[in-house]
Amino acid sequence: MRSARGRLVSLAATACGVALCALFSIGGASASGSTTIGQVFSTASSCSSANVAQPSVDTYTVPSGSWVVTSWSTYAGGGGGSMALLVLRPDGTPNSYTVVGVSPLQALTASSLNTFTLGSTIATVGGDVIGMYELNSACVQHTGSASVNYTISGSLPTAGSTLALSYTESGDLLNLSATLESVSSSSGTRLGYCSAAGNTRPDGTAIAPGTFLNLAAGQPDTDSDYRGATPAYYYEGIGISCDQLPGYKATGELVGYGGHGDDQGGIYQYMAKTG
Repeated sequence: MRSARGRLVSLAATACGVALCALFSIGGASASGSTTIGQVFSTASSCSSANVAQPSVDTYTVPSGSWVVTSWSTYAGGGGGSMALLVLRPDGTPNSYTVVGVSPLQALTASSLNTFTLGSTIATVGGDVIGMYELNSACVQHTGSASVNYTISGSLPTAGSTLALSYTESGDLLNLSATLESVSSSSGTRLGYCSAAGNTRPDGTAIAPGTFLNLAAGQPDTDSDYRGATPAYYYEGIGISCDQLPGYKATGELVGYGGHGDDQGGIYQYMAKTG
């Protein structure tokens, strides 16, 4: 960043058509119930240190329904840099968001496509938007259309916090995509569970306790890999998660994906804000 009111990019932006610059763009839902939102660009311009989102473009917005984010991608510039994926939910105040989920901060391999599979998927719902926290990475592609919102920041935000993106950069698209998997598929209802000690992937890889799992309804009762996994929590204003977030208390209400008042197939402990 040059300044809070200066250009988001720190290098001269290269204008080009989206069709020429985009390596990957949004794809429709596949037969397996997955979809990709966002785009990545091999000629994106470098930034310095910022939280950035693209709320004005539908292709960076989670489609209707309940999903989990399973992986994300960006195309690194020659300087590499570092980046983390943010999943953000508008909180009703202009340019203000609740941070639904944050990936680990990743060092990027320069001049190449970087894709990161999440060890703990992020639960998300329609209307959420993807964004990034970045350090000296290629963050935006100048296209002459759309705009990004951002704030200069030296620290990675945390899940459950409020993030205000006070500044707007016109004519740019985020160099970011994310792959989502629907929690419902043709094979039946899928639900969010939290792993228990001793759980493993089908290939035998150990799963850390408290990891979010996207499983078929009742699977922990019949699948020894996931024996003992428990339903996720439903946090007011955020949705389902396995994180232990401060500032919430258990209400005893079991809810579905609609949250408070939705008892249709409710298995999630509803966690209300204490403040």
